[in-house]
Amino acid sequence: MHQATPQENTTQPTRHPGQDRYWSMKEIADHLGVSVHTPRKWLLRKQMPRPDINGVRLNRWKYSTIKDFLDDPITWRKEHAQEVA
Repeated sequence: MHQATPQENTTQPTRHPGQDRYWSMKEIADHLGVSVHTPRKWLLRKQMPRPDINGVRLNRWKYSTIKDFLDDPITWRKEHAQEVA
């Protein structure tokens, strides 16, 4: 059986923690410092981006979809007010 040496394990590319993955409602709430119920209400009121994966018990956002909203939710709403109305 072949055992990996430490050098073989260092060839993995490093990624930014938020890139190339989906964010859950809880992760968004934790990032913004609010209750998980708050983004749920925002989603129902169309005050945040629609999820890329939308199911009965599962909503997920690609980082590229949610990035601008996570950076500044107030500005995102002002810029997208006409789109969601």
